[in-house]
Amino acid sequence: MNNLWNEAQAATCTDDLALRVYSSRLLGSNPNLVLHGGGNTSVKTTCTNILVMRKKYCM
Repeated sequence: MNNLWNEAQAATCTDDLALRVYSSRLLGSNPNLVLHGGGNTSVKTTCTNILVMRKKYCM
């Protein structure tokens, strides 16, 4: 398996969700690692909601 991770590209991800999208797309680009129809990935992060309260979220 080739390592497709690019530190410079990963560094452009501004938050946890963007980094998860980047890594998920790398995995999804290899047909040997995924089933037809895709799968799912998730990220747990803390962010500020509309009431300016810090909360943990699973996306």
